[in-house]
Amino acid sequence: MLRSLSAALLGLASVSLFGCGDKPGASTQTTQFTRKGHDHDHDHDHDRGQLMLADAELPGGKKCHAALTAHLSKKGEHALEVSFETFGTDPKPVLLSENTRLTLRVSRGEESFTLELQPGPKDERKTDPEGQCSRFEAAAKWLKPDDKLTVTLTVAGSDAKTVWTDFEVKKYSHTVDD
Repeated sequence: MLRSLSAALLGLASVSLFGCGDKPGASTQTTQFTRKGHDHDHDHDHDRGQLMLADAELPGGKKCHAALTAHLSKKGEHALEVSFETFGTDPKPVLLSENTRLTLRVSRGEESFTLELQPGPKDERKTDPEGQCSRFEAAAKWLKPDDKLTVTLTVAGSDAKTVWTDFEVKKYSHTVDD
């Protein structure tokens, strides 16, 4: 009986360590965070309040988070905003040149929109040094609170694209009175 139990435990340990034979190339590595369309190797949530975070690669290979949020205006002057920050529990702004060309490709069902991001108003990013920017925005008057979007960011000078899937405008937005 003891020999049968030992053999069973050894067999279970083998399956745990090496995986099943019917799954070639199966990996025992796990990721700390998963979301449809994302595969991350660092431990953090990709939602923070009104921001949906995605891993981004900037020109020169610098890696950071890109944070997407929607700005909903009672006057209908809606916008999408993207800011950049360091990884970690106490993120710091990542600055880009104000002249960096940033493009958003936004899909809403069958519709697609292309938006050119511009530096956010200087009075809303007072700590940014002259000529540098940590937050960019683009007008999106067509935006609706009930929209669910797929947003792809392209940064000139980087081959990588940043993608946010299932971006729920109502969840990741802030409303202002204007």
